[in-house]
Amino acid sequence: MRIKDGGLVHKSSHKSPGNVKLSFTQLEKDGIIIESHDVPEKRKSSLYFTIKSPSRGIYKVSLLSKELPGVTIAQAELRLEELLELQYLRHPVLNLNEHVLLDVRRTLVLLQKHFNTS
Repeated sequence: MRIKDGGLVHKSSHKSPGNVKLSFTQLEKDGIIIESHDVPEKRKSSLYFTIKSPSRGIYKVSLLSKELPGVTIAQAELRLEELLELQYLRHPVLNLNEHVLLDVRRTLVLLQKHFNTS
């Protein structure tokens, strides 16, 4: 598949950069996290997500804390096919876990940016 970007056409390919590390507060600021239950404001600055893609269209998302090195607080698996279906059905929200709600469209954009998902 080809992606048009600013008048240039790029051939997309799956790239796996390893782990992508993103802060909780930045994902909130960018509108990717649209709601977070039971997450104290003062703790958000120490939380971050890692995303890795072990195979095309599958994304392992982990929530970690700088305060607890090596301890995974929560994990989820996102599948590109399911995200695209939610977007097609105009279901804008994805429950990542019992604490975090994600904006489906912005999550897809994030995955596209970091993994060249097509």
